[in-house]
Amino acid sequence: MSLNPNIGIQCDLDEKLTLEPEYRMSIINANYSLNDIQENYINHDLSFKLTSYWPKNFVFGSDIGYQKFGNISSEFKNSFLLWNASLGYKLLGDDGILKVKVFDILDENISTSRMTGEDFIQNTEQLVLERYVMFSFTWKFSKFGGKDPNDRKGGFF
Repeated sequence: MSLNPNIGIQCDLDEKLTLEPEYRMSIINANYSLNDIQENYINHDLSFKLTSYWPKNFVFGSDIGYQKFGNISSEFKNSFLLWNASLGYKLLGDDGILKVKVFDILDENISTSRMTGEDFIQNTEQLVLERYVMFSFTWKFSKFGGKDPNDRKGGFF
């Protein structure tokens, strides 16, 4: 049985800054008939996202999250802080964005989990992609084949 309450809010300030704090909790109560094992634990996930649209044509984004697992064995790392950030520049009006994004800035990303069944409890740790940088270019098509898709004159669609 699990209960997963969360709370979050999004705050837009003058179309220049967006703030998004959020907290999620998972409360788990597990009973196993074999060996009469009972497991009760709480997982926590706290995150904060910030997006800035200032100065003009620049988009800065940062998201940071803290996760703590309540049921991981003491031999495993049970919490981590994950921070990602990006900087984009708008080109071609608002149709293109050139962006650089850095993932896992603090190099703390972990992937631990606990699986339970009727006759087993298994803690695992997987290999995950660590800190890296990604460059991207996004282009928004507003016309295709010389026609504006928002123009409804003379078409079937």
